[in-house]
Parts: sequence; C-alpha cells; structure tokens
Amino acid sequence: MKFRDLLSASALALLLATGPAQAQSISQALAAAYDHAPDLQSALLDAKASAENIVQAKSRKLPTLGASVAGDQSYALSGGTWTGTSSLNAGLSYNQTIFDNFQTEAQIEQARAGAEVAEYQLRNTEQNVLLQVVQAYMAVLSGRELLSLRQANVDFFRAQLQSAQDRLDVGEGTRIDVAQAQARLAQGQAAYQAAVGSLQTSEATYYRFVGSQPQGLSTSHNYARLIPNSVQSAISEAEAGHPAILLAKAGIRAAQAGSDAAGAAFGPTATLTGSAGGNYSQTAVAGNTSSRGGLSASLGFRVTIPIYAGGALEAPAYARPTCSRSAPKWTPCLPMTRFAKP
Repeated sequence: MKFRDLLSASALALLLATGPAQAQSISQALAAAYDHAPDLQSALLDAKASAENIVQAKSRKLPTLGASVAGDQSYALSGGTWTGTSSLNAGLSYNQTIFDNFQTEAQIEQARAGAEVAEYQLRNTEQNVLLQVVQAYMAVLSGRELLSLRQANVDFFRAQLQSAQDRLDVGEGTRIDVAQAQARLAQGQAAYQAAVGSLQTSEATYYRFVGSQPQGLSTSHNYARLIPNSVQSAISEAEAGHPAILLAKAGIRAAQAGSDAAGAAFGPTATLTGSAGGNYSQTAVAGNTSSRGGLSASLGFRVTIPIYAGGALEAPAYARPTCSRSAPKWTPCLPMTRFAKP
C-alpha cells in the first residue's frame, strides 16, 4: 500500500497547486511575458544598440574639433651659469571629410537597414515568445485535464481489482482475473505518473516565460477573431507584415548598402584640416629675463586615391548579395564570391 499512499499524496499536492488561488487569463500571461521573458529583453537591448550605429555612421561626415595645451619648464647649467626656460603652447585643431566617394552615405543606409533588422528581430522574437506562452498555457490546461482522467482511470482500475479479489475470495473468480486487474492498474498508474511528469514540464515552461506559477487558468478567451478568413488572406498578411519576412528584406538592404560602401572605398577621399594656436616662452640667464610669443594658423586640403591595397578593398565588394530571379521577392540573397558572376 505504500504506492497507493504515494499516489494519493501526489494527487493532493497537485490539487493544492492548481487550486483557485488567483485566476490568470491568457491575456494576463501574455502581458507578464513582456516583463519577464529573457529572450525579449535581450532582443530589446540589441535593437537599442543597433539604433546607435546610425549616429556613428553620420559622424563620419561631421567635423572633428580638438584643443591642446602643453607647458614645459627646464633648467641648464653651463660655465657656472644657470639658465631657466619656461614655455606654454595652446592650439585648436579641425578635421573634416568633405568627400569620400559617397561611402559615408552608404554606411548610413547600412546602419539604418541594420536598425530595421534589429527592430524586426525584436518583433519576431516577440511573436515567438508569445506563441510559446500560449502553447505553454494550453499545455498546462490540457495536462491538468489529462491528469484528472488518468486519476479517474486509476480509481476505476483499483475498484476492478478489488472486485476481482472479492470474487476470488468467495470462489466465483480466478487468479487470472486478479492478475489481469493488477496489470491494468499498474498500467494506469504508469500513465498517471507520465501525466504528472508532462504537467510538471509544462508548468516549468510556463514559469520560464511568465515568471509565476500557473494558477486559475481558463479557456474563456475568444480566438475566432484572430483567425484570418481564408488561407490566401493569411498568406497575404504574412507576406506584408510578418517580421521574419521584413527582417529578410531589411537584411538584403543592409547587405547591398554594405557592398556600396565597400565599392566606394576605391574612389577618392577629400579632407580639410586646419589648426590655430599660440606659444609663449620665457628664458632667464644670470638674472636677465627675456620672453617671446606668437600666434599661428594653417588650413590644409588633401585628396587621396587608393591604387593597390593587396585585396583588402576588393574582398568586401565581392561580399555583396546575389538573388535568383526565380526566388520569391522576400527570399534572402546569397553572398557572391569573386569566382561567380552576379
């Protein structure tokens, strides 16, 4: 009877765990997943980081300003005479790329497309997480219903075993009937334990996404309004707005912009530099002091054209995507190698 006691204790524990402590609808479970699911939090941080790449790309065409201050104090002894020198220098510097063969514009477009990729990845992760929450929610409900059925089967098989044993005691049954009833009871108990394990797995999955134990779950949500009217309508909606497809399209734009940026590296680059500053120095020799100072400014212009870089410029250009004409319009393109023609 030890197994019977253990079975009853397990059933009591499950009934206590599924008691009406606090009702939780599927809408509340989905809302809780937004604040708890680690996959969503990770995708959100990736989207924020990708948005900063746009600012970094735009900064390549903006001027760079700098300031510097330097001072020096030195002493020297020569022929029994001490000489002290003090100097102070201050200046401003200016540097700006005014033309880079439109490489910066391509990098800005690449950063924008990368930000869209991260945004659609966030939306795709959101859909996947919410789908898993719904699946876990319904798995817990079905698991609890199945557990109740398995418990009812165990009670029924136990009653059959007792009836077979009573008939054997009064001489109306056989030991074969008792053995068959025992086998059916053992099979029912095994199915009950399998249902317990499956329910515990479903509850653990639910807790991973929602952050709380499933309590008071219900099936009263209306799902009819969420289903498209036809299969073709569902396909059209998916092609127009599914984040996985939009992610693939944004990935193609990012790859194409990256190829344009790599190709622009073959062109000329023009930079403008400027500086302005002043200096002051004072020298003391045997009690005599002299000083001098001045101001200076310069403005420069430089144009550079790459001629040969050992393949470092060609390699990124050959990584541009190629698409098959027969493939769907949302299908991601494949990278092209220098041995294949687009």
